[in-house]
Amino acid sequence: MAIKNQTFTQHLHLIGACSISREWAGDKTAKQAWDECPYANWLLWWSAKDGADKWAIVLVACEIARTAVHLAKSQVALRAIEAAEKLANDPTDDNLEACRAACIVARHTAADDDNNATYAAYAAAYAATYVADYDDDDDATYVAYATYAAYYAAAARSSSHADSCAIIRRMLKQPWQESES
Repeated sequence: MAIKNQTFTQHLHLIGACSISREWAGDKTAKQAWDECPYANWLLWWSAKDGADKWAIVLVACEIARTAVHLAKSQVALRAIEAAEKLANDPTDDNLEACRAACIVARHTAADDDNNATYAAYAAAYAATYVADYDDDDDATYVAYATYAAYYAAAARSSSHADSCAIIRRMLKQPWQESES
């Protein structure tokens, strides 16, 4: 969270944001940046760095992947998303194994079909298995896979990341609410 008397750009620097994102943020407040950011990967990363729940980020990745699932060539993508959602909502060993299996099938199917919608589902499922397998607060690998879900979903839809950003803003706690109070 941002420390009082700290600008948003200073906060981005302290949490390790890239120079491009800090330059884009300029003199924006955190609220303005959250509302205007056109990059799903930035919003997901920022949310994670400011303490968003890992499972909440996985559920966001699943919701984003769902926006493209109708473009998948088989039900494999939907099964991977559903397995990831089930694991995120109930992280048991059985759900982890089911998600791992669905993830592997989705990865192979996506490669065989060269289908971005299935890649999006695979990325969401992989993010879920990663969170379940590793409990390292400093490891942002799961966020990377959540952003891959957004990237592949946008590619499958042949659209910008605006839809993904809207989902992120709807589903995740807005970091600016605490950082500017």
